[in-house]
Amino acid sequence: MKKMLVILALSVSCAVFAVVFIQSQKQPKTISPLVSEEKDVEVTEKPIPLAKFDSESGFSFEYPGDLELDNLALPNEDSYANIQLTSKKSTGSTEISVTDTNEKSVQSYAKNNQINLDEASPVSFAEIKGQQISTKNQLITIALDQGILFKITTDLDQNPKYWTGIHSDILSTFKFTETVQPKSTTNTTQTEDNSQSDEVEFTEEEDLSE
Repeated sequence: MKKMLVILALSVSCAVFAVVFIQSQKQPKTISPLVSEEKDVEVTEKPIPLAKFDSESGFSFEYPGDLELDNLALPNEDSYANIQLTSKKSTGSTEISVTDTNEKSVQSYAKNNQINLDEASPVSFAEIKGQQISTKNQLITIALDQGILFKITTDLDQNPKYWTGIHSDILSTFKFTETVQPKSTTNTTQTEDNSQSDEVEFTEEEDLSE
């Protein structure tokens, strides 16, 4: 009887093993998909080509070509330039003025025009030293050289990064194409010529007297 039970148990075990083996062979094999690592690609806008402005007063600078430049009427006879830059895609503006002044320094100009230089930082462009004032809404660069005041005022509005970049472009490309002389300067050459002609006349009279 015991032999029969052992044989029956072995038969059942073999039958179960056979069924499990057959079922496992019927299951389709799966291939794990290859996982490719995708790197993030930074999308950058193409830089806007710079346009160049040459002033009849003897200086030039460059600015983004998509800006609109208006060469405005001069406010008075002491002015050399009154320029405004605006953009169709962003509010804000940059104004550039060049004018004669009686001020002896940027500090005296700022004091007389109620401009606070306490937090100003030194800046230079075209070998001219000046001061730059940065506020929440404006960026102002003021320089004075040989009686001529250079003032660049940028209204930052809602896009400070954009307009600060434009301000920097103007400063980095600003250069003189010829020497700018103050309009109040007298023509010393003509004075010297007149004095020389007087001396000649005096010599002729002296010779006639002899």
